[in-house]
Amino acid sequence: MSSARRLVLLCLAFFAVIASPALADGTLRVSMSGPGSVTGTGINCARGLSGAATGDCVEAFVDKKVCVLDEHGKPECEMVAQGTALKATVGVSGFVFDGWTGDCSGRTCDVALSDDLGVTAHFRDAVAPSVSLGGVASGAVVRGNVPLSASASDNAGVTRVIFAVGGTTIVDEQPPYAATIPIAGMKDGNYDASAKAFDAAGLSSTSSVPVTVDNTAPSVGVNGPASGAAFTGGTTQTWTLAVTDTTATSVKCSVVPLGTPAAFGACSGGAGAHSVSGKPHGAYVFSVRATDAAGNVADVTRSFSIDTVAPVTTVISDVEDGATTTSTSIGWSFSANEPGVSYACRVHPAALTPGPFGPCSSAAGHVAAGFAPGVYAFEVRATDAVGNAESTPIKRTFTVAPAPPPPPATVVDPVTPQPTPSHTGTGTGSVLSGAKSSTAAPQIVVTLAFSFSSSTKKQTKLTSLVVKGVPAGSTVSAKGFKKTNAAGIVSLKSLTKKPLKAGSTITVTVSHPAMSSAIKTLKILPRKSPVVTTQCQPPGSKPKPC
Repeated sequence: MSSARRLVLLCLAFFAVIASPALADGTLRVSMSGPGSVTGTGINCARGLSGAATGDCVEAFVDKKVCVLDEHGKPECEMVAQGTALKATVGVSGFVFDGWTGDCSGRTCDVALSDDLGVTAHFRDAVAPSVSLGGVASGAVVRGNVPLSASASDNAGVTRVIFAVGGTTIVDEQPPYAATIPIAGMKDGNYDASAKAFDAAGLSSTSSVPVTVDNTAPSVGVNGPASGAAFTGGTTQTWTLAVTDTTATSVKCSVVPLGTPAAFGACSGGAGAHSVSGKPHGAYVFSVRATDAAGNVADVTRSFSIDTVAPVTTVISDVEDGATTTSTSIGWSFSANEPGVSYACRVHPAALTPGPFGPCSSAAGHVAAGFAPGVYAFEVRATDAVGNAESTPIKRTFTVAPAPPPPPATVVDPVTPQPTPSHTGTGTGSVLSGAKSSTAAPQIVVTLAFSFSSSTKKQTKLTSLVVKGVPAGSTVSAKGFKKTNAAGIVSLKSLTKKPLKAGSTITVTVSHPAMSSAIKTLKILPRKSPVVTTQCQPPGSKPKPC
């Protein structure tokens, strides 16, 4: 080729270069959501579970000019955009590649840059957390509060665990995962206890077991001796038991002396009965305790006593033991050292063999009347509620003496003798004018008995006040007290309710239509026992010393 032709071609080529479009370029920026990596020409970018991407995530590309000679040997040139094939690789087990942002598909994305370009590779968590519930066994019976725990793990981390029993839930966001579920207000029945674990992607897994909620104590029925029952020695006491509950129960029994803590053990008749025999004298408590599978407890108790000791009777009489009286009506009152006692009485001439005991005239007293002069014995015997009777009855002897004869009639002579009057008709004699005769009324003789608990400078507290030896048909009166048709022993308990001031008095009058009244005055002394003085008051007269 000649030199001239070469020059022409070089000029044409130069012109083509000068006349071609300007070179184009672009920058490729790679980002990721989720853990993984992206590689390509000039790109080696990676991201972990958290934080930003690291490595070479940006690459600049310059368009490349490509020229070819046409059929005439003329060069034809164009600018070709440069790029790379991007490959996505999962970085953490359990994640999957979830595609690119843009039109790419598959794990490899071919990009050609004619301008700046951003590409995002998406990695998605595809595995749910693993979780295992603890703290409660499958089929457990629970009540009150249920403690739950859980072990949970995830490839990307657990964000929270939700614990639940029925519809009651508690969330725990920090390991170790645990919660206590309150179920006291839940209806008894079957529920699921569960732990549900979540990861950052919202994936979840649940571990659960069936449980039975039982907040109700067993029902315990006891048949047998009621509380307060008393028995004689050498006897057997038996109680039958009926226990019901929605879950399994255990039943235990205890018999201990009153005031001693219960000592529960197996019931003698299993869950259905319990018996004890031969307990010594004393008070006892029988207890039965039923416990269900949830731990609910129901107790029922019965108190009872074994009584091998006879009661002891105390007697208060109108007359002291061995005393003599002219009264033909005598009363006795009595009490015992234990409740529930019944009494039997008899009154008989002391020299004769007594007859059988019979009912007393009242529940805690006896009155006998119509005594002829002589020596008599009164006996009372107490029997308690279980049949223990006094081996030796309480006995009081007394003598009834004849009433003294009335004093002789007194004839009062007039100061001036009067002539004997004349009479008509028949007659038996004469009476001096102005003569007066009388027969003295028998005097009431009673005893005012008292006891007191304390006597100070200012006051005395009486604990009892009774009038003894009141003739039948008498009236006993005092300020604020009156009892008609009285006999025997009359209690003035209503007058002892309040302490009595020093110097104060209580005057008790015992009157009878056919007898001279007795007036007893009790005076309160400072720091001393009260004293009693007596006055007598014949009918129609003023009181005077007896």
